[in-house]
Amino acid sequence: NHIYWPVGEDFKFQNAVKWFKNLDKLIHYTNQEGRVNVFYSTLGNYTDVKLQDKSLQWTTKTDDFFPYSDRANGYWYALILVHQLAASVGLSLHHDGITGTEKQAVADDYALRLSEGVAAGTARLNDLLRPFTSQPFALCLLANMSLCNTTDSDPFTFFVYNPLAVARSYTIELPINAKNAVVELANGTAVPSVVVPFVPVYSQPIVHAAVNQLVVQAHVPPLSWLVYHVTFPKASSSEESTNGWDVVTESIMSAENEFVRVQVNTVTGSLVSLTNKATQTKVNVTSSLLYYQAYGKQGDSCSSGAYLFHPNTSAVHNLPAISGHNCLKTPLLASCVFQFGTWGSLQYKLREWDHSVVVEWTVRYARFTVGPIPIDDQQGKEVILRFDTSIQSEKTWYTDSNGLEFVKRVRDYRETWNLTLHNEEEKVAANYVPITIATYIRDKSNQFNVITDRAQGAASLKDGKIQFYHFIQRLGQRLTLVTCL
Repeated sequence: NHIYWPVGEDFKFQNAVKWFKNLDKLIHYTNQEGRVNVFYSTLGNYTDVKLQDKSLQWTTKTDDFFPYSDRANGYWYALILVHQLAASVGLSLHHDGITGTEKQAVADDYALRLSEGVAAGTARLNDLLRPFTSQPFALCLLANMSLCNTTDSDPFTFFVYNPLAVARSYTIELPINAKNAVVELANGTAVPSVVVPFVPVYSQPIVHAAVNQLVVQAHVPPLSWLVYHVTFPKASSSEESTNGWDVVTESIMSAENEFVRVQVNTVTGSLVSLTNKATQTKVNVTSSLLYYQAYGKQGDSCSSGAYLFHPNTSAVHNLPAISGHNCLKTPLLASCVFQFGTWGSLQYKLREWDHSVVVEWTVRYARFTVGPIPIDDQQGKEVILRFDTSIQSEKTWYTDSNGLEFVKRVRDYRETWNLTLHNEEEKVAANYVPITIATYIRDKSNQFNVITDRAQGAASLKDGKIQFYHFIQRLGQRLTLVTCL
């Protein structure tokens, strides 16, 4: 008979050379005895051999093993949201590197190696681009902080590359200080663009940070790259007074393009409704930043932390009241950003070319910012973004399986094994599923889709509701960082 003997476990077999030497000897002397044949193999090879046994009956499993737990109140999230530059990227793709659950010193080392790899890659990129321009190119790695030396110059040029086999429109956002900008292709064709004020995430001023943001629609053919030239024409006094955007003062901001219509409540900071204009389908929806109190007890392996999500109770709490907001409209962009107290923000964007509304939620951990999450009460806080809709989802939602396909999820239920839940707070953690692409809920009339740009946990704890949890914890350390610029 064939026996599969798996080897491997976290924090085990660290000295690989020693282990393999000993395994080699065990295999050699066992095979010399002659009664069994031992060899290194794979699960695929083992399965191929077992499939040849026609007497075996095989079941078909269509679900997966998520949400995963190894004990009561022990639901795991962080590990499953999982040349010089290539080597650095390969190293940082460790499951703790992707999710940020390593020690801070290890995270610093990842950042250093990636930075060195990017520097080497940038030098090579400039070698490739030298035939097309005499000016060296640089990467705007701090553009999210409105810092980019290259875009301070007038004029400047940027490239956009489309690696896909289909044409695609990209939204390019670049920090600038100018109030007006003109964007053109190399052949002189004008490109849709708009200049809007940059909404800072940081309360303390950043030296040399640009005050505005240039938003460009870059439509790039498949497997191609385009060159964009930016100039800053002088505006007349009347043009400077208008600034190119309108500040919204109404309690409900409405915005639409060819594809979608959105309403935002400027008093509460919540969505009001979304309308698909092609089908004239309207869904009432509200959005909220909330948090669970984290369970934590000294020495308890089930405490909420770097690996486990364990709320103290099933109750959710509101973030502080809105401390400021800024809503504006331009011909190409409608935007609304809300600050909740000193440590959370929600921003909604609808661009002229988008088929969906962009929602950006930020929770601040760094002391340099207006945060961090307050822990003066010695109470950890697990922050979520929740959408409440009118959809009758009947305990069901769908999540992507690492981008391959969508898997049906049913609240408090597992298709191929019996699920035991011990308390109400475990029902929260037991229904969070890792997503890397998208999730949706639906009924006979409507469907509500959410596409994510990073790994998050998604759950539907009540019909019509879908909520997201972005897990960031350091191993054995509080995530309260200092940012230096």
